[in-house]
Amino acid sequence: PYEIGRALEENEMPSLPKGTLKAMKRLIKDCWDREPQNRPSVQGIADKLESFVVNGKALPLVEPKK
Repeated sequence: PYEIGRALEENEMPSLPKGTLKAMKRLIKDCWDREPQNRPSVQGIADKLESFVVNGKALPLVEPKK
């Protein structure tokens, strides 16, 4: 919680967990774009999130620790 609050105040994106899938990182970074017109629409976000579901099961968004 503190990290997110600080990030918002400093207009920076909080760090992501190690192993976060590239597609999820891209979506999060797109949502944090400084220019609102560059951010995805709600429908665009929903479409991307749906792409993380295969055969009714959500794909893991962070690679399992080895």
